[in-house]
Amino acid sequence: MRWKHPNFGQTKARRITNGTIHWRGLDRLESRCIFSVAVPATAYCGMLRVPSQASLAVSRLAAAPRIQLATGTRPPARSQYLASVSVGPLNIALADHTSYRFIAAGYDQWGKPMLAQLAFVWSVLGGGAGGTIAADGTYTAPHSQTGVETVQATFGGISKTVAFKVTAAGIFATDNDIGLPGNAGHYSYDSGTYTVTGGGSDIWGTTDQFNFASIPLNGDGVIIARVRSLQNTDTWAKAGVMFRESFNGGSRDAYVVMTPHNQVQFADRANTGAAAVDAGDATGVALPVWVKLVRQGSGITGFWSSNGTIWNQLGGAVTVNMASTVSVGLVTSARNNALSNIATFDNVSVNSQPASGVYRLTTRGRQGMALDVEGWGNANGTPVSIYTANHTSNQQWLVQAQGDGTYKIYAYSGQNSLQMLDDNNGATANGTAVTTWEDNNTLAQRWIFVPDGTGYWRIVPANAAGTLQTLELKGGNVAGLGARADIYTYAGGNNQVFHLDDPGAPVILPSYKKGLAGYANEIGNIHPSWFYTWGGDEPANIPANVEFVPMAWSYYGNANNNFSNWLNNTVKKQPGVKSILGFNEPDSSSQANLSVAQALDGWQYLQSTGLPLGSPAAVHADDQWMRDFMAGAAARNYRVDYVTIHWYGGNDPNGFINYVDYIHNLYNKPVWVTEFAPADWSGQHGVSAQQAYDFMHQVLPALNQRSYVQRYSWFSADVNDAALGQAALYNHDGSLTPLGQLYSRS
Repeated sequence: MRWKHPNFGQTKARRITNGTIHWRGLDRLESRCIFSVAVPATAYCGMLRVPSQASLAVSRLAAAPRIQLATGTRPPARSQYLASVSVGPLNIALADHTSYRFIAAGYDQWGKPMLAQLAFVWSVLGGGAGGTIAADGTYTAPHSQTGVETVQATFGGISKTVAFKVTAAGIFATDNDIGLPGNAGHYSYDSGTYTVTGGGSDIWGTTDQFNFASIPLNGDGVIIARVRSLQNTDTWAKAGVMFRESFNGGSRDAYVVMTPHNQVQFADRANTGAAAVDAGDATGVALPVWVKLVRQGSGITGFWSSNGTIWNQLGGAVTVNMASTVSVGLVTSARNNALSNIATFDNVSVNSQPASGVYRLTTRGRQGMALDVEGWGNANGTPVSIYTANHTSNQQWLVQAQGDGTYKIYAYSGQNSLQMLDDNNGATANGTAVTTWEDNNTLAQRWIFVPDGTGYWRIVPANAAGTLQTLELKGGNVAGLGARADIYTYAGGNNQVFHLDDPGAPVILPSYKKGLAGYANEIGNIHPSWFYTWGGDEPANIPANVEFVPMAWSYYGNANNNFSNWLNNTVKKQPGVKSILGFNEPDSSSQANLSVAQALDGWQYLQSTGLPLGSPAAVHADDQWMRDFMAGAAARNYRVDYVTIHWYGGNDPNGFINYVDYIHNLYNKPVWVTEFAPADWSGQHGVSAQQAYDFMHQVLPALNQRSYVQRYSWFSADVNDAALGQAALYNHDGSLTPLGQLYSRS
């Protein structure tokens, strides 16, 4: 007996015994129908799904029938059984020691998803990288093992496998999906290229969703990467670098990212759960693009570059008070929670950085010896060599962070020297001599500290960033007494790494920031590194190694190009001019006395010089005049490289330092304090000479410790001045007051 059901296909009678018909369908359905001999033409049967080749006994049906065989009536519902399994995703690669959750799904005999949830059994097949897989499908790659791995999902005797590549990890230790994006992310590494796949809604607002390949970093540090490619899952999809306090979606962070619409963005979230803030952007930037983040204390600065050598700062430094240990790494967000974005990176580096300070530089190759300025020399080109460690100043070096991941390394031979390590005008070829040279603010005097993992540092010329060129002492691992410093390709030599030791003796802080608001005949005994006179013309007889900084005191229009000609043909061409100061107290009727509009009109000529440019020095750097000027300059895309501050409060050292911090945070700019002293404007000598001395003694170290304070200059009044006499540095006979002696030693 045969019967073809419209849903279940053809069935075939197997046997008839005692009035019972058994038949088996070609679709693995087996049923038994019990009928009355008195009605042979019509029989009623219940249809059930049972395993293949099994027999199912069904009691005699006394209730209403379900299927009428004589007429072939369709049953009211289908019955599912598992026919196939899929496992995904396909075509992925995972970095060793990272984890990723695979997903399995079951399908029925019609290719439809199974309605019931299936408890798959997961396993890792042998012969691969040797990872493990959890009951929920989460695979964890082994440490330091690579290869092709195969995982398998099984249910009801049906299995499916997926193969994928386990790659090296590169420099990163963890991979995390931040904020539970809709699509899981992962990263891999191959031959210098990182591929980071990330889903998520965005890196923005009060909470983020993205994938983060990262490594812990304690203290100061820098991350650099080149973004090679980024998919256009959304105009504001993002790929770049980040410092992050935690893996919480609303964590404090700072990042520089590239978007598909050719914009580089620097942003931060200063407080957990707060809205992210745009700190600086660059538009019209094409891939590939280099991005960099620098962390120094609570300050973080963002940069981009088209070549990895010349860097462009994005806005000013931001302040994000994160824990000492943060996570740093690569980020990718699709900005579409239904999609995944694949970004690739290369030239990736993460380096911790030493804190700015005074150190003795010793090598692993010659214990008990230190880097030394030969003969206590102050002249340009003085050789640097290795000598028995001692507590003299010619073995003391000020390692000073510059806010962009590079350092200047000032020599201490002669307390007020501005000499620093120099690689011969930027040369980086093997054998290039390293000497000391006066500060010329070029890359030849910038250095990058690269840790070797043992507490020592390679000191790399900034001109050779990303290469193996490094500072060394000639003579190999056992460079002898007097061996001189040069540049050479790093080969792991003990003479090519340095330790930053405590100098072992009290050291007078250098005067590289210290300046003087005064006149040339007052410079000698103070030993400043720079000075200004409120004018633009350099005076005669300036002491060696003292930089004159011109000022455009006010602006009277540019009739006949008088102002622009004076700036470019006189001021700019003076020997040694490296920066220019803006208008002096334009918000005061007794000083420059300019409206904001007048100041902005004149500013175009100042910035045309191309020199680093200080803001107008308002009476109060936070008053409305100054705020309006800074906003107007930003709206016109005018350049203001640093903010200048005048301060004449009372005997309040903490108030002064807090004010300096406040102005820095207000404008996100480096700071020059071009006039300051404790004053008593009542004219009653309310601030004593001792109080002024204590004030200076307290605030100068604080200014020296703040990397964003680039320079400062004390204002010295006449000793008999009722408001400021206590701040005088000179007596009438030209000798130094006790306060002047303190400033001279600072």
